[in-house]
Amino acid sequence: MLYDTKAFAKTNALTPISGSKSLKHTMETITDKKISPWNSPTANDFKAVNDGYSCEEYYTRVIPQCLSGSIPSNSDFSSYSFILDKHTEAYMRANGYTHVAAHQNCRSNRAGQDTDNWGFTPLNGWGPRAQYKVTTNRCKKDFDRHASRYEVALCKSDNEGACDIKCGLRRVCPFDTSGKQVDSKAIDVVDNNLWICHPH
Repeated sequence: MLYDTKAFAKTNALTPISGSKSLKHTMETITDKKISPWNSPTANDFKAVNDGYSCEEYYTRVIPQCLSGSIPSNSDFSSYSFILDKHTEAYMRANGYTHVAAHQNCRSNRAGQDTDNWGFTPLNGWGPRAQYKVTTNRCKKDFDRHASRYEVALCKSDNEGACDIKCGLRRVCPFDTSGKQVDSKAIDVVDNNLWICHPH
């Protein structure tokens, strides 16, 4: 619900010349930038909300369109490092979830040849002080398969069938040592953007 800044003033009236009249504004913005709730949220809109709720810095990070990663020295495996938010961790503990998974999606240049890899680690905290690191196998050979996306999943054991909540794919982009973006069957990603993944 949106209200005028004078909506809850104790003395409020309408005048034919100046419109509303009040002793003071009862709501104030905490940013000097104009917020337009009728359009797509801007960086200033997000900042105002985050500041209003005193969100910790890691809650305010913006997920990039593609998470950059490096080519691992051992090309048989990928690794994904990530963090959970505290409500996701609390939901998992309260509902019998014991493991967190990294699900790697491998894309191909031929229809029907995309594949997936999974890795698991026990539930062990939330936030930047409890970063998870999960290893998966590299993408399968042939059909130009390459590591394209990954997601976190919530699991009640250390196997794919026990993961009934998947948190949404994030795109990954491998870069070689010269800084050139390439396709690769394996990637090491450090994702410092919070995973918020639980029923509301």
